[in-house]
Amino acid sequence: MKEITIKSHNYSILCEKPDDKCNGVEITLKNNPYAYIKDVPSQFYAVKQDNTVVGSIYIYPIIVTADKKEYIANCASTLYVSKEERGKGIGKELAICRMNASPDRISIGAGLSNMSYPLYKKLGCTFFYSKRMGLIVKSGKILKGYIDWLSVILGPIMNFFMSLLAFSLHFKNLKLRNKYVVSKLNEATAEIEEIVKEDKSRFQEKHTKEWFNWLLNYNFLTHESDKNYLYTIRNKQGFIEAFFMFKKRIKDDITSKHINNVCVISLIEWGIKRNSSLTEKDIVACFSMEARKLEADIIEVSFLAKDFMKSLKRSGFINMMDARIVLYAGDSSPLRNHSGWNEEKNWRLRPAYSDYGFC
Repeated sequence: MKEITIKSHNYSILCEKPDDKCNGVEITLKNNPYAYIKDVPSQFYAVKQDNTVVGSIYIYPIIVTADKKEYIANCASTLYVSKEERGKGIGKELAICRMNASPDRISIGAGLSNMSYPLYKKLGCTFFYSKRMGLIVKSGKILKGYIDWLSVILGPIMNFFMSLLAFSLHFKNLKLRNKYVVSKLNEATAEIEEIVKEDKSRFQEKHTKEWFNWLLNYNFLTHESDKNYLYTIRNKQGFIEAFFMFKKRIKDDITSKHINNVCVISLIEWGIKRNSSLTEKDIVACFSMEARKLEADIIEVSFLAKDFMKSLKRSGFINMMDARIVLYAGDSSPLRNHSGWNEEKNWRLRPAYSDYGFC
């Protein structure tokens, strides 16, 4: 690391740029509803003596509530180190800078890659674990990654078989549509923010109406199909009962078989109004129907309740991979003054929320 220097950009510089001078990531960072918090850098980057950039990580501020007290934390996106410079500790230095970037020394994230997971583990972070489970809706692109002709012969058969397994979800969805109205929103409402506030978890990320609108309008990815969608579930009288949000992502090289252009739609946020008779299984049923309308190849969910996750197997869901949430609180962090801060049961968690961090 003698020849490498870690530098940073801050939000004041970023916010002075006109949008036509910003790239997609910078525009997303610039419009974060908490970008007014100037104490958190927008990026750390590693440079060699000749000013060549060999590594970087984007950072954005968030607010975490602990027993109703608010603290400044951060999330991050896109930890990158050039292939030529890997193994020299650059990723570790960038991660340490990120972990300590907020005034309250709190950093959180989700969707860690297999490369970054051991790094954060060595740095003493706290982890919460779940499983990602997927329902294969259309198998053609997946089978094509193994043997081309398989997708033609076996694809329709496998799709029919998977639809039979998912029949319970279809049936539940049809019953729900007789009692409720599921509607897509172009803009978040105060009702959704109120449902989040009703959650009694001691620790959670502060999600406001502005936060949801940020997720709807911006993301760190570049594919034109990479979008987020927000829905409400209302009773026939028009009163909101629940909401859910999902992300649509086009994935390439998702296995060693080079399976490309697969549409994966993941449930990333949801909430049910207190005293509603709706359940998380109802949320999954409504979500799966809307995801099918958007031509999903795979529908993905992740819940921390292990018994509930096992029950989804009866509807055709299979284990996909681990979902890891990472939490760091520095030695001087005020978060450590709250008992149980490092216990999964005390947090409001949404493990599939990997593009933006923690929920």
